[in-house]
Amino acid sequence: MALPLAVQSVWTHFKPEGKIDLAWKTTRAEGPDKDLEYDVTIVPRWLKACYDAVPYPLTDLKGEVWTNAKEVRIERLAGKHGAANVGVRGTVKGLDLETPAYELTIDAEEVPIDGELRAALPDDFAAMILDIGLNGVVKIEKLVFRKGTEGMRAGQMEYNAKGISLFDASFDAGLEFRDAVAELGNLQGRIDEDQHKLT
Repeated sequence: MALPLAVQSVWTHFKPEGKIDLAWKTTRAEGPDKDLEYDVTIVPRWLKACYDAVPYPLTDLKGEVWTNAKEVRIERLAGKHGAANVGVRGTVKGLDLETPAYELTIDAEEVPIDGELRAALPDDFAAMILDIGLNGVVKIEKLVFRKGTEGMRAGQMEYNAKGISLFDASFDAGLEFRDAVAELGNLQGRIDEDQHKLT
């Protein structure tokens, strides 16, 4: 059975590959011109997926995702990117609208600062990391990612991280640092098609 079209449009943004368990219920209220109503729970079994707005693919995904074809709720989702452990939860609302609203919260540990991470970051962030030769491992706490929510323009994205920590870091910011540990604290910004602004 095919997923509802509105759910398929979100599904394609994540490009999932692998196996899932599926619990599906479809009902239609009595009366003329009543729409189908969906109650679908998806349980990934070591799935691979990558959200196209943040090209950082995850493997070994487990958890639970629910949808009624009007919204998606990521109840809990945990996966890996190499040695990194990544958890995702949140919602995608307004699937029946032209621009769905994404609000996802991400936690991650043991994320290496490498070319794959730089490729997933805004260009100016990636360039800064490369310029100072930053290496090490990063921990990200409660990074909230928003796209298409109320008050945002088309294509605009926002993020707000409660905390970012660096471990075993090395970099050159005028002085050379080795084996550094740093707490960056709160970090937030907005990404438009033509600029990236820290706020």
